[in-house]
Amino acid sequence: MLDFDTRELELKYRHDYWQDAISQTFVPLSCTVESSMNFSGALKCKSWSDWGIVDVSGSAQHVQRKHSIIKKDDHDSILMSLILAGKMGLAQDGRETLLDVGQFGFYDTHRPYDLHLLGNFRQMVLMLPRKLFEKRYGKIEFLTAHSFGEHHPLQKLNCDFLQNLYLLSSDIHKELQDSILCQYMDLLSSILSESKLNNRNNSSLLLQIKNMVLKNINHPDINIHDIACHFKITSRYISKLFQQEETTFGRFLLESRLEHSHRALESHINQQSIKEIAYQAGFQDMSYFSREFKKCYGSTPKQFRTMPKVVLRN
Repeated sequence: MLDFDTRELELKYRHDYWQDAISQTFVPLSCTVESSMNFSGALKCKSWSDWGIVDVSGSAQHVQRKHSIIKKDDHDSILMSLILAGKMGLAQDGRETLLDVGQFGFYDTHRPYDLHLLGNFRQMVLMLPRKLFEKRYGKIEFLTAHSFGEHHPLQKLNCDFLQNLYLLSSDIHKELQDSILCQYMDLLSSILSESKLNNRNNSSLLLQIKNMVLKNINHPDINIHDIACHFKITSRYISKLFQQEETTFGRFLLESRLEHSHRALESHINQQSIKEIAYQAGFQDMSYFSREFKKCYGSTPKQFRTMPKVVLRN
């Protein structure tokens, strides 16, 4: 766990220390403070599976991710800030939003952004792998610098879930970590799919379509025509939505089925047969399932299940 706190230092050393702390924890950043006379900042970072979770607090400051820094840095992740105290202005991709307590927003480390921390603050920050994020929620450029969660019935659950997730011991096996994080992604997805993004209704609709697919992954007959009928749109329109992400409905459905079966086969406690696992992921043809699983993961389901599983400890 990374742990930084400027209050342990003399005032004259705090700014430089903090700049190094946030750059080491997140990505290289530029930070200016409102007042060096009473500035403070503290953060603690935990690693969960492929994610990072940071509890960060401090006084007023302006944080920037600049073009000049990005050119020299190859970090490429998605960050999400959930405000627990104070307010934060977020600017990226020509948009600006103000995040208040209980709200969250996304920003992309691969492009410039500005964070204006207005007075004393506390927030939880998630560091997410781009591939995982965009597979579930779509292209990040459609979601940056928007505010989510305001007045949503799941707002409090979201805040409590993330804080309790941070408090959980990291000393648990990767299988359980992945399972819990998958549940949190489902929670975020429920909030995002009901949001009203200005001029981005397609993004919200695609999230709803993906949610429906994932909730019905065990049904072998789920198809683009039934989904289109449910949302009262055409199959062709759904195809166009997936084309925006350089994939197809069929590819997304297959990959989702494979991921579902992969998690089940990886589980130490799942005693179901491979055939039962395949059926629960919506596969009916075992030969097809085995062939596609091997293409994706490099081994057959049977081979994968007999491989020794690594237990990660931080």
